[in-house]
Amino acid sequence: MKRSNIVTIALSSLPPPRLLPPAIYSMDSSVLDREDIQHLQALTPTEEELCLIKEAKAQNPNAPLAPAELCLFTLGEIPHLNSRLQLWAFALDYDSLEREIAEPLFHLKLAMEQLSASQTFRCILATVLEIGNFLNGCKARGFELSYLGKLSQVRDTHTRQPLLHHVCALLMQLYPQSSDLYSDITAVTKAGKCDYSLVQSNFAQLEAQCKASWEQLKILDKSEDKRKRKWGGQDDAPEGSLRHRLPKLLKECEERLKVLRAVHRRVINRCVASF
Repeated sequence: MKRSNIVTIALSSLPPPRLLPPAIYSMDSSVLDREDIQHLQALTPTEEELCLIKEAKAQNPNAPLAPAELCLFTLGEIPHLNSRLQLWAFALDYDSLEREIAEPLFHLKLAMEQLSASQTFRCILATVLEIGNFLNGCKARGFELSYLGKLSQVRDTHTRQPLLHHVCALLMQLYPQSSDLYSDITAVTKAGKCDYSLVQSNFAQLEAQCKASWEQLKILDKSEDKRKRKWGGQDDAPEGSLRHRLPKLLKECEERLKVLRAVHRRVINRCVASF
């Protein structure tokens, strides 16, 4: 009963069950949108549910099925339903999945360019290095960039002002032409909000999904070829539908992934080399 209630509630936002098979076969987004596909993935009937419905139908052949059972029965007659829905979802989601990877990489690339071009950032590094050499009585040629995050934590023993205060005072005195650093490195702020381990994970998942999509497409093509030979029928999906455009679309996704892989590798390698 709980499952039946869930299906009934989901049906309120879906087209009538009779319209579902042709829309799924042709992957018609004018009938089913991305949210509908997600609902259908949750409604995919199990073998046990289909057996129970068929048994009930055999025992009472003249009794009509309830809306929930009719929907599950209708979906259960669509071969490789899960593969069709997953392929359809991937085709609709690819652009946004790619954007989730490309945008953080773009911000990281732009952040490195802005830091490299910022004269104010160079002045800050030079000032911090001179202060560090003075305090430590040495002539180091550089320092770890992570030390910049500690400038507000180190205080002088006389006024208890943080080292960051003294760095800013010296910058204004020695480099009056310096600009507002934050206006120079806006991309750094955006890049700092990105989790690049998640970007790496998303990229691996996107590659896996693309590979799985090819396998799912082979399953559907094999199933439809078998049905044609057996029944001499035509395609369930009309020419020009998304279903027929899938091979070309997946090939395009594959080519775009190659470009994205090269961009990812170059940006990350450049970042590691820079810091």
